[in-house]
Amino acid sequence: MADSELPKYVVEIADFLNWKAVITMRFPHVGMRFYPLRADFAKLQSLCDKWLNFTAEEDDRPPFKFKPAAPFVMLQTVNYDRLEVSDDDAEPTRDNLGWLKQHEAIFAVPLEWYRWEKDKWVFVDWAMTYPFLYLDHPISLWMGREMYGWPKIPIRVPRLFPLVNPPDPRGRVSFQFGGPRPGTPGDARRNPNLSQPYTPFIEINQAPNAFYPMASLADCWRRGPEKIAGALSAYSGIVNLAASAGMPRRLLGARGKARRGLEYAIRWLPQMVKMYAGGGASEGHKFTPSPFMKNNITLKQFRDVKDVDSVCYQALVKSELAVERVWGGGYLFNPMLGDLSGGVTIRLHDCQDKDQRIFEGRTIIETLGLRDAEIIAAHGDRQDGKVHELKPFFPFWWDLDLTYDKAENLAWRAKNTRWSVTSAPGAERKPRKDYVILGSSATVELAGPRDYKRSRMLVLPVPANLKRLKRLCEDYLDNDRYWFNPTSDHVLVVADQFRDMSATTARPASWADSELAFVVVGEYFDKSRQPQVPAPQTKGAQIVMPMIGFVGSEWNAISDREVFGRFSLASQFVPAEAPLLGTPLEDGYQTLFHLRTSFNRAADEDDQVRWRTLLELAERWERRSAFNGSVEPLALGSLIDLNEPKLEDPMRILLARLGLDSVVNNRRPDENPGFDMVGLKQFRDASEADRACYQALVKTRRAFDGTPKVNLLKNRIRLTIREFDTIKLVESFGLQGGSQSGPKYTFDVENPFVVTGGFDQTGGENLCWRASTMKWRDDSKRD
Repeated sequence: MADSELPKYVVEIADFLNWKAVITMRFPHVGMRFYPLRADFAKLQSLCDKWLNFTAEEDDRPPFKFKPAAPFVMLQTVNYDRLEVSDDDAEPTRDNLGWLKQHEAIFAVPLEWYRWEKDKWVFVDWAMTYPFLYLDHPISLWMGREMYGWPKIPIRVPRLFPLVNPPDPRGRVSFQFGGPRPGTPGDARRNPNLSQPYTPFIEINQAPNAFYPMASLADCWRRGPEKIAGALSAYSGIVNLAASAGMPRRLLGARGKARRGLEYAIRWLPQMVKMYAGGGASEGHKFTPSPFMKNNITLKQFRDVKDVDSVCYQALVKSELAVERVWGGGYLFNPMLGDLSGGVTIRLHDCQDKDQRIFEGRTIIETLGLRDAEIIAAHGDRQDGKVHELKPFFPFWWDLDLTYDKAENLAWRAKNTRWSVTSAPGAERKPRKDYVILGSSATVELAGPRDYKRSRMLVLPVPANLKRLKRLCEDYLDNDRYWFNPTSDHVLVVADQFRDMSATTARPASWADSELAFVVVGEYFDKSRQPQVPAPQTKGAQIVMPMIGFVGSEWNAISDREVFGRFSLASQFVPAEAPLLGTPLEDGYQTLFHLRTSFNRAADEDDQVRWRTLLELAERWERRSAFNGSVEPLALGSLIDLNEPKLEDPMRILLARLGLDSVVNNRRPDENPGFDMVGLKQFRDASEADRACYQALVKTRRAFDGTPKVNLLKNRIRLTIREFDTIKLVESFGLQGGSQSGPKYTFDVENPFVVTGGFDQTGGENLCWRASTMKWRDDSKRD
């Protein structure tokens, strides 16, 4: 596609969003372990039909078809010591987007790829798809899901069991699942002060003496015929496995597949033999180490905010890995012992509970048809949470330098268009329930209406430059259908915690989290009724615009970005340590919490993407007693009744000044207080990183359950914000009135207030949207 065809990805809110069109990812010294697992062909075909072929939709299928290429699934564990994301024309350590460390666990399925040509299916190439993928870095998770459609969800790798290269035969690999699990100590779903819980998920153990250290192809070469004989015995097991599934007959009966396979063998096998047999690291031109790694096929899909069972955007994405250098590789078993598993045992834990119905381990077993899985234990007294034990065959490892820089949309569709293989949309169709509930990423987001039974919001009004806010609204929410205007010269920094929240896609479970957002209050106008820029005296519909947010859980960040159109980053709310009793504070302030999030400090340096403190909140304390020096916070102000029509009330005057008067005044007598929110929902295109494949302005409403309690704080709150090259909140919002000390800006916030109460959030609607090269459209109007 030409650059001018797709709309620009909006980056005004933070500099780290500003990418060039072509992004190259470099992975030096990637440690990859491969554990082939026996699987059922029929189950794998069913996976392909539902996830990639869309066979249930007879009238709207993409012009591609995928079949399983072998009766096995490849479990891969990957260790990235340095994952570099840079502009295409940049050096690896200059003018880049930072680098990070990451660990992954992947379940991959080898595929045969076909294309519909001249009324028949024609073999295109070999490929690989990845229905289940788990990793431990929030930025990589966000980039992979949004841009390429990788089905990534969070896991954690304990430091006690590191991934190293070459593999340690006495080591153990452990991945912990980042999903919620009620009933466990410190469950963050009911306590927003705690971090997201992690529970056992994938464990890989190897029996002592079952692994021959450095058993590489070169090593086999040197050690003589007896070891080669053992290796041939191992290979024969794979041949017998393939023969039992009818693989030779299928391959020999398809000339296109056989020819394509021979071309790959001619190209990559000599490279691998040369590099392994040489006994050391080798350099050479880029090549694909396996015919199945050349074409990575993923399903990129996002829920529609109004109809959560439908997609707002869906695409089949192809991407490619290439090898730049091989540092080493070999078996994870000893061919001389004849044990194809190498003494390796893989355990998959169920992460199921009676409320949330998450059963990740069992889902993987059943979806992929993994064979010979033995149930060996249960979690405590619960019979629904089990441990599944499997044995791999022919496990091996590589240590490589990789690049990842080619991606394209094979086909795409919006919620009311058919599949298209070009940038132009397909023919019109009626929206349908086409969101695919399959794979690791399909249910991690919480969509639909929400019920917040308990919530507490601390609102900090920070003075800001009104012209800067106007320009931000114009740039960030630019569209052809609506005007957006700020109505207050303050930015609201809203820190909130909620408990017992339930959502449509996650009932009957309840959730909890901590959040902080930078919010602009304004109004919006319909351009069909107000074609010119509205005059200052013209009143529009009041709106609250959350521009950037920070949340304490990955599920919350994913839900905000992919469903509700609020750009949120997974963050850490770190409580400050309590002061020693009797020790007065020198500056009169006590820190409430630090907010830490993951980013790189500068775009033109060799800098790691890591957790960094972005801002701090502190509350002013006063000495309570001159005798013991203990300190206590000042008392809160009186409760404000929003139904009491006292216009002279200081709280009411403050709300009006902040542009929130409609929460109190502009509502029917039978309507509870509330407010509408609008956010920008956008996703990067797979091939052009500076362009958007989908954009929408999403509106949701939050209505309180009755009258909320509003406390006007007499004491001040101190807000400290650190500015970095890649994220400049003070500059972006034009915040004023603070003192500066180096990169730190300190604001003593006047008139902070707390809002307490439950509320409901509607599922939302799209004010307007566009996909690929489509123009902005509003489904409520006739275009």
